[in-house]
Amino acid sequence: MRARLVLWLSLGLNLLLVGMIVTLSRESQQQFAAINRTAGAGKAIQLKTNVVVRRQGFQWSQIESSDYPTYIRNLRLIGCPEKTIHDIIVADINDVYAERITREVVLPEQQWWLADPNTDVFASAATQIRALEAEKNQLLTQLLGPGWNSTPQTSRIDPIRLDGPVLSKLSPDTKAKLFDIEANSRKAKENYLRQMQQAGKDPDPVQLARLRQQARLDLAAILTPDQLEDYLLRYSYTSEQLRQQLRGFGADSDEYRRIFRARDSYDEQLASLSGNDSATQKRRADLERMRDEAVRQAIGAERYPLYQLTQNPLFKQAQESAEENNAPAEKVLPIYQVNQAAQQEISRIQGDRTLTPEAKSAAIKLVQEQQQSSIQKIISGQVAQQ
Repeated sequence: MRARLVLWLSLGLNLLLVGMIVTLSRESQQQFAAINRTAGAGKAIQLKTNVVVRRQGFQWSQIESSDYPTYIRNLRLIGCPEKTIHDIIVADINDVYAERITREVVLPEQQWWLADPNTDVFASAATQIRALEAEKNQLLTQLLGPGWNSTPQTSRIDPIRLDGPVLSKLSPDTKAKLFDIEANSRKAKENYLRQMQQAGKDPDPVQLARLRQQARLDLAAILTPDQLEDYLLRYSYTSEQLRQQLRGFGADSDEYRRIFRARDSYDEQLASLSGNDSATQKRRADLERMRDEAVRQAIGAERYPLYQLTQNPLFKQAQESAEENNAPAEKVLPIYQVNQAAQQEISRIQGDRTLTPEAKSAAIKLVQEQQQSSIQKIISGQVAQQ
């Protein structure tokens, strides 16, 4: 839409220039006529002037037409350059098909609370979008010729989707500002990472946190609190990390939102802490304790122990085993318990001074075999061996 406005402004300036030329030509004709009259009986000065006559009451509707061949012909009649015609038509048709995609393609709301959302739900929508873009490209080829697009782009679904009952109702102006903020934030991060790379230094996590915080402040200036929360749930760094940490926890959208609300402000404060002195360590420990208590209150005492396990390496290992075998989330905790018991037994064997190295190796191998057997029984629905 902005590109189209710029093109129309350019066209308007060209027409204004034509009007000025017409006016100057008329004034010149009147001046020479006055010179002829003062010449009296002398020989009149012969003058030929090419005058361009502009129709009075000019309106854009006299050029613009819903029939694109007519539209292009009208633009050529007023002397519009071919490149400008190309840009006007491409921008106009892009707007038309963008509106059609918004109106005709129903995209399911993204599963923003899952680390691995089901991408199959987008298959139908992606097919519709590709069909509309193929139709658009065919129309532009018919109007502007085969070489109208020197850099063709493949169809895609924008990674930043403003969907759901809150974000889908943002005004076009707010959406444009949001995309600008997102683009500026991404550019600032890329510039900083490039500077650190050129200097041979590691990026400072605190500086990266400051860049994210600036983007949040910019977003808060254009969004309501509800709109900002919905956007952060989908696209913030905190939410991205939280989704990975909650693998296997089985949170639905409501529970995930409660956990995010409980953690977000504490995670932001923790990310901004720098240094490793005793005061900073104490502050970090206090924030982590307050954050964990806030989560416990948000999800309840029954779910909280499982939430705590999501930070345990053995629990992560159990998650990976369940995912590799396409096991449901409720299988993760029993697998973790088997992993925990196996690890404890392996530690006991390694610390047993009465065993020879060969005996330790044999015993550890037996424990690992029992561990894998128990995990397979859990996955298949059988009772695991203790």
